[in-house]
Amino acid sequence: MFTTVKNQLYSTVRDYKSNKAGNFAIMAALGLTVMLGGIGAAIDLSGAASEKTRLQDLTDSAALAAAASGEDDEAKLREIVDDMMSMQGSDHRGFNYDMTITDDVITVSANAQHETAIMGMFGFKTLPVSTQSGVAAPKNTPIHISLVLDTTDSMSGAKLAALQDAAVELVDIVKESKDAGSQMAVVPFGDYVNVGLGNRNAPWMDVPDDYTETPDCYMRRPEKSRNNCREEETRRYRDGVPYGHRREVCDIEYEDFEVEFCPAPRDVEWRGCAGSRNAPLNVQPAANQSTEIPGVMNETCGSEVLPLTDDFRDVEDVIDGLGTRGDTYLPTGLLFGWRSLSESAPFAVDAAPNDTKRAMVFMTDGGNTMTQYDRDGNGDDAYHRSIDPDDDRNDDAIERMLAICNGIKADGITIYTIAYSLDASAVGVGPVLQTCASSASTAYSADNAKELEEAFKDIGTSLAAVRLTF
Repeated sequence: MFTTVKNQLYSTVRDYKSNKAGNFAIMAALGLTVMLGGIGAAIDLSGAASEKTRLQDLTDSAALAAAASGEDDEAKLREIVDDMMSMQGSDHRGFNYDMTITDDVITVSANAQHETAIMGMFGFKTLPVSTQSGVAAPKNTPIHISLVLDTTDSMSGAKLAALQDAAVELVDIVKESKDAGSQMAVVPFGDYVNVGLGNRNAPWMDVPDDYTETPDCYMRRPEKSRNNCREEETRRYRDGVPYGHRREVCDIEYEDFEVEFCPAPRDVEWRGCAGSRNAPLNVQPAANQSTEIPGVMNETCGSEVLPLTDDFRDVEDVIDGLGTRGDTYLPTGLLFGWRSLSESAPFAVDAAPNDTKRAMVFMTDGGNTMTQYDRDGNGDDAYHRSIDPDDDRNDDAIERMLAICNGIKADGITIYTIAYSLDASAVGVGPVLQTCASSASTAYSADNAKELEEAFKDIGTSLAAVRLTF
């Protein structure tokens, strides 16, 4: 447009120089005036539009800051808006603003005068610019969050420390959001989940009595001598991660006769570890007297589950006290995370208001290194045993995992997944976690401690997000 107007202006001036007759001079002067006014209007209107954009950004920021503060006192909200607007308001000529609260919507409006560059020649010294931004005031929407955290052996050391720091960052964000009724649960998982010894006699648990086992005696040939003893290195796996192991190996000579050998009695006890139910109950959360969760004997699991609580100090204490132990069975973490947010047993969460947000944050650094199996030969697949990462039985665990994820999402719970520095055992786990997440925006990948902290922080911020209404 500007090029066309400029060409017309040049043409008119050229014609004016070559023809100075009275009528033409008058017409040329009028034409020049009209074209100059058009150019000036275009330039000044463009400048006014740019100033309106800058002013809109300012009112947006002020309204969002007021709403995100969690304050409900109008005087304090006005102070926040004053601080935001005064920082950049001096950049605008004739600048003024106001804040109002109507029907729980915080509205910040502003007006300014854009000083014209050319239109002032025609009597228009300034152009009015105005903007308005509205944000719904905080309504104390409660949030129920379950932190389902991989605390297996592969998470030991610096990785666990990074997880603890990042998780506490999220707790702080939720705590500072001041949403009445917000609660959090912590579900550490590994090969099993520790539901706590206090739940031994709960109606949803099936735990045998502790007992002392006396193995049968048997005949064996006693050792006669050990020769050529040496250390040999073998490869073992800890939570799917290979490591070197040295052991003593000897050439043993046995006697030609047998003697009776009676192994020492051993105690068989329950240490709080919950096993898996048979299919299809192994992908369903509810448990009661007819569908109890089996307690597995002589297994040691990690830190105890913390059910939903509004005591965030307890939540932080549990996170700070996390230790690492065992291999990875992803379905058990997901299932107990679901249970921690469910109104049905085992945890039987009290019914929450209809506007309560429910979310699960599921973090792991590896793939399944365990599968269900019938250890006692009684037809119950309660126990989990180690498998190699490329074992075909891994596919069964992945199918169970995805079935649980689908059930969680169908129950109205938002799933955030975090793949943290995936190790060698994580065969195909990255895509599975993306599928498990509620959307592409809730699936995170973190390769180091800083990225892990950013993921937890982003999740916490999104759960307590405040957005522009208009």
